[in-house]
Amino acid sequence: CSQIHVDFLRSSLFFGLLMPAIILPISRPLIEWFGSSKEISLMCFHYLMPTTFGAFFNFIYMVSCGLIQSEGHSIIFGITQVSSLVLNMALFCPLFLLGFKMDIWGASLATVCSEGLVGMILGKFTIKPNVRMFCRKFSPQTWQALKIGLASLMEDFSYSIPEILIQKYLNSAARAIGEYDTIIEVWGVIEKLYQFVGGSNDAFAIGLLPAASYAYGAKRYNRMLRLFFHANWITILISVAYSMLMIFLPSQIATIWSKDKDVLKWCKVLIP
Repeated sequence: CSQIHVDFLRSSLFFGLLMPAIILPISRPLIEWFGSSKEISLMCFHYLMPTTFGAFFNFIYMVSCGLIQSEGHSIIFGITQVSSLVLNMALFCPLFLLGFKMDIWGASLATVCSEGLVGMILGKFTIKPNVRMFCRKFSPQTWQALKIGLASLMEDFSYSIPEILIQKYLNSAARAIGEYDTIIEVWGVIEKLYQFVGGSNDAFAIGLLPAASYAYGAKRYNRMLRLFFHANWITILISVAYSMLMIFLPSQIATIWSKDKDVLKWCKVLIP
């Protein structure tokens, strides 16, 4: 297990170096393809710099969280998630943006710092790899784990690429009718609303994974199927109830973020 952890750290370093090399050169052309001005694309570029150059710390955080979860420490995993969010929102973001008066990139730097700090602290509470392991060849189990990770990569592409295209078409349509600023504001509201049901579903999926993995490893397939069944009906019920709320009360819910009549008009059309 220690060797696999070391292998993941080495892989994280490799992918961490790839991130800025891939993302930064395409960021401004892609953002301007969306229809943003050069000024906005430059701000986005600045925002992405800490995120891409600090990707290694994000990867350490994710690897450490996965390790804690795989050891069955679900409560510690939950505390870890909350801690990184609180550090981000209540400490680093106010410190960088309000205290040090940083530009927009201070917000992404806050995320890097909060996840990096929590990720490094997590390493103190679990396995203890030694320096020699960094010089050994990769474990066969590491290659198996990385291949399994390809499924997650394909999943990310399966929803992120359609979302990119939808947003592009939405931007174009909004420009054509002279409602670009309003529609972009509505899109922001929709993304916030989606986080509630998306976060709930993700929480059940994350919670299901270690329990179902244990059941599979122990060959308790009936237990695995029951876990799968319950996780599905609970998330479907939550999603349906939430959807009904969004369909019948879109304008009322949208007033949390905006009282503008045009925004509320388009929220009533687009949120359902």
